[in-house]
Amino acid sequence: MDLRLFDCNDENRPTHRRERTRKFFGPAAGFLSAARLRVTFCFRRAYNQRGKLLPVRRHPVSSTPPLVAQAPQPRFGPLARLTGALFSPGETFADIGRTPSWLAALLLLTITGLAVNIVLAQRVNWYEVTRSQIEKNKFAAAQFERMTDEQREQAYQSAAGRGKIWRYIRGAVGSLLLIVIMGGVYLGAFKLAGAGGALNFKTARAIVSHAYLPLGLREVIGIPILLLKDPSAIDPENFVASNVAALLPGDAPLWQIALGASVDIFGIWCLVLLVIGFSAFNPKKIPLGKAAGVVLGVFIFFVLLGTGIAWIFS
Repeated sequence: MDLRLFDCNDENRPTHRRERTRKFFGPAAGFLSAARLRVTFCFRRAYNQRGKLLPVRRHPVSSTPPLVAQAPQPRFGPLARLTGALFSPGETFADIGRTPSWLAALLLLTITGLAVNIVLAQRVNWYEVTRSQIEKNKFAAAQFERMTDEQREQAYQSAAGRGKIWRYIRGAVGSLLLIVIMGGVYLGAFKLAGAGGALNFKTARAIVSHAYLPLGLREVIGIPILLLKDPSAIDPENFVASNVAALLPGDAPLWQIALGASVDIFGIWCLVLLVIGFSAFNPKKIPLGKAAGVVLGVFIFFVLLGTGIAWIFS
């Protein structure tokens, strides 16, 4: 076995051994050269001009691992996002768009929602509330007119008990259902408007959860009001009196109450945060004007839907 090191591209590599073999063996030199097993390693300039073997250059292999792109880190922590969404929404929602999260906002809304609904369940006179609601509903009122006094009284008591239980259920899962449903609704609305781009459900859910934080603030304000107010004067659907429905007379039809309840201070605050939040996620694809158009379109749709249903039952 002939182990030789030379530069494969060097025309001046030493050939004295090959010439000596050719002179000694004559015609058989070609056969011997072909039959001989040659293992050749090509290195750059392994021989010098005089045929001296040069030391092989070894290049150290770097032990530094290749750099891996890291996921973007949030600038604001969970608590900073809760306050920032209310008072500095631009930077906060841009950070939420980069690294979406929603558990802190969901937890806060669930705690405040559960607290206010527990107080409502304990403080409100549900018998009178149920009776007033049935009298305003023409279909339910027609059914109650065909009942005897005993049956009517029993139905009032049963409905009052269900209304009380419903408050506990609403407080426990109401915020979760609201965020999940409206996150999907706004995601679909922006996709239909051609402004969705890279928007996905995870990001939409995070934006909606933080944009609805004013509702939690309303419930925090409402708890001392409920504790101090006369139970017979509490309206469970408008306990803070922050909307136009609070200005309507007590015998106003259901559709007017539904329409007036949609014009709410805290609700308008939520709409503004939704516009800022979706626009901050991708200002190029979703400018403020387009975000406002989609958010207001969804709001008007639900207002018309709720008012229409209330008008049918009025």
